[in-house]
Amino acid sequence: MKKIERHMIDKVLSKSKLISLDEESHTYSLSDSEIKFQSVTEFIHTFFNPFDEKKIAKKLTESNIKYKGMTVEELIASWNKRRDRGTIVHKEIEEYINSNFKIKYESSLDSKSIQGINFLNQKCIKESNILASEVIVFSEKLKLAGTIDLLIYNKKKNHISIVDWKTNKKINKNSFNNSRKGIKFPLKNLDDCNFNQYNLQLSMYQYILEEFYETKVNGLFIVHLNENYFNYKNYKCEYKKRLIESMLTNI
Repeated sequence: MKKIERHMIDKVLSKSKLISLDEESHTYSLSDSEIKFQSVTEFIHTFFNPFDEKKIAKKLTESNIKYKGMTVEELIASWNKRRDRGTIVHKEIEEYINSNFKIKYESSLDSKSIQGINFLNQKCIKESNILASEVIVFSEKLKLAGTIDLLIYNKKKNHISIVDWKTNKKINKNSFNNSRKGIKFPLKNLDDCNFNQYNLQLSMYQYILEEFYETKVNGLFIVHLNENYFNYKNYKCEYKKRLIESMLTNI
């Protein structure tokens, strides 16, 4: 492979080594820099109502028959358990990629990890592709940083695709009763639902890569690893460049 063919992916991966993530505090630190980065996820969340887990858990346990008999603390604990499971799934898929697509102990893998591995085997692992897991991208100018779950570089077409693993119960494309919207410009008319937030997150990654890494991003994808289906569900997302540019005027 000629060096020029790998220039795009090499630049992204080499810059990723300059910045680290403290997973406990979820803060990013750039080598030889005092810049305080805001995570892409946190930035996106500032445009929507904050998730008040105690308030929502109280409302659900009091009014939703599904949670009848549960205390607020028990419901929050179940959410935390689900979140921790998502972390495990991400780690197991990352290990599969970093071990050159070999499974060490298949019987111990989470069922959602197996779905993710199936997606990799069916859609991603090809001679023309280079796969990289948990790649940090950042912009010193914007003071934003984020971690891409899966970056796929196609050597033949010289472009990148971005994949985001999601392990939550459901991907919602509309807000509850279509009533909740963003809380400030330019998202006041955009439904407050997880699909839209994930789409904006991926769009921000594309914006950072194309504007600050001189790369070409060809596709954005959410891969939902779920309980209700035998296999994963793949959502192709639209690049929301105009919205991202308008959102960045708030920085």
